[in-house]
This record gives sequence, C-alpha cells and structure tokens, in this order.
Amino acid sequence: MTTRESPEFGRFLGPILDALRKLGGSATPQQVTDVLAHELGVSQRAMDEALPSGKSRVKNQIHWARFYLVRAGLLDSPSRGVWSLTGKGRDTQLDEARTSALVRDLQRQISYARRGRKAKVRVAP
Repeated sequence: MTTRESPEFGRFLGPILDALRKLGGSATPQQVTDVLAHELGVSQRAMDEALPSGKSRVKNQIHWARFYLVRAGLLDSPSRGVWSLTGKGRDTQLDEARTSALVRDLQRQISYARRGRKAKVRVAP
C-alpha cells in the first residue's frame, strides 16, 4: 500500500501519469504497463501472479488506478484502447500525500454517488 489509507493500486497513480508523459501523452494500456514494470522494477513473477479470476493482480491494480485517474479528470480515453493525459493530468504531480488525498476524495465521491449525492474531487497540481 502507498499509505495506510490508500488501497494497493494507489502506488500506480503517479507512475501512470509519469509513464504517459514519457510516452508522449498517450499510449495503449500494454505500453503503460511495460513502462511501469520497468520503471518500478516489477518482477515477472509479480506480473504473473493471478487473482482467483485468472487475471494478473498487477494489471488489475493498474486498471483500477486508471479508473481513479479518469474519475479525477487526469486521464481520458479518446478511443478504445488508448489512455491519454488531459491538460490537468499533464500538469499534476502525485506524491504520496496527494495520492492518498485523491483516493480518499474519489472514494467519498463514489460513496456519495451511490447515495444520489455529489462530492467534489480536489486534485492539487
């Protein structure tokens, strides 16, 4: 986990933004995953670890991180199979504290949405 409050996928939030910057602002999920595995030193063994569904645990976490980044307005998907930084995403740096705050705010937003209310997500660049 990134911090006590953040789920395990939180460790990928900032690195996904960094990987997309490195890849020119947009890329396929596999390209992003390859950069993350290399940059973060994720072993092949870790990449091969599967969930009960048979899907890769690491890839599942990366996709959850992407979901949160989209909800925060930092990423979008202009076409199927492409992840792109938004203007806000290009300018945002996520350290551990900002990552925790982002996850907490988005979890609150999702919880409120389930109850038919709105919550504002705060992301400091």
